[in-house]
Amino acid sequence: MIRTTNLTNSGVNLENIKYVTEDFFNKNPKSQLHKGDILIARHGNNGLASIWTHNFKAQCLNVVIIEPNEEIMNNYYLYYMFNSAMVQRQIKAKVGGSVQGVVNTKDISEILIPYYKLDHQKKVSNILLTMDTKITLMEQKQGKLVKFKSYLLNKIFKSNLSDDWMVKKLSDIAIIGKGFTPSTHNPDFWNGEYSWLSIADMSENDKSKYIIDSKKTITKEGTKNKDIIKKGTLIMSFKLSVGKLSILKKDMYTNEAICNFTWKNEDISTEYMYYYLSSINIMKYGAQAVKGVTLNNDSLNSIPVKLPSFKVQEKIASFLSYVDKKIELLNNQIDLMKTYKRGLLQKMFI
Repeated sequence: MIRTTNLTNSGVNLENIKYVTEDFFNKNPKSQLHKGDILIARHGNNGLASIWTHNFKAQCLNVVIIEPNEEIMNNYYLYYMFNSAMVQRQIKAKVGGSVQGVVNTKDISEILIPYYKLDHQKKVSNILLTMDTKITLMEQKQGKLVKFKSYLLNKIFKSNLSDDWMVKKLSDIAIIGKGFTPSTHNPDFWNGEYSWLSIADMSENDKSKYIIDSKKTITKEGTKNKDIIKKGTLIMSFKLSVGKLSILKKDMYTNEAICNFTWKNEDISTEYMYYYLSSINIMKYGAQAVKGVTLNNDSLNSIPVKLPSFKVQEKIASFLSYVDKKIELLNNQIDLMKTYKRGLLQKMFI
């Protein structure tokens, strides 16, 4: 049984699908799927279109099924068209006027679509399909690299220690500082010359190890004469979204839900500590609070750290950084290809 949650604009996700009996399947022929059908989400992500590319028996729930007449309509052309801005605007307008906030079959039947001869439809869909194939291949390669990195993290940090590795508490190797938030009621504290980082900035930066800048800034008066956190410092969220890690690429301040680490000696690699702390479940050291799991001073200080020699730390960090660069390169290529594809869709289906 295919539901709206299984629909994506790059195809149907077959994970977490439900199953029905043969008897139920046979009694509901109108919801049966056939290869080449276009599936439109009725609620949730209203109007999202997917194409059914499989030959096995399946049914759908809360989905509008379009079975194109192949003599006049190319199914991939129709699929891309339904995901275009022009058609999505029409769908959103109909949903906006709906009491239940759902798309129904009548809504879909009234959609105005640009129609071209079949040969032209095939040319358009082939161009977009070629781009989708490249995106899929890159995403598969990226997924394999992410799994490989996860394997490396487990292999390196969760296996038995060799004799030259030590276990220290985080408080043994680092001075842990915390950020602050100037009063939001005082405009003199904001929109100044100093970058001020929030967890929202870290969340938006999930694909990169480094934080380049922040969305918000504070003034000299807003800093309250506190020391700025230096470029190259490792930071970590310890409230709300616990365990997000980044390395600063410029001097900046942070809010009070983000801590920072100053190493007590020069035998600690910041890059190594980024990967080590990424490999452990930081949340298990926290306690449940009103707004979720949070870490206090004692729990932060007690986090155990596995430390090899500085030379080995650098080697580990260097290899993991190499894998990260490969992943980031693929992410950038995927984003670029998707942006180019969106531009083509806008030009083709204005």
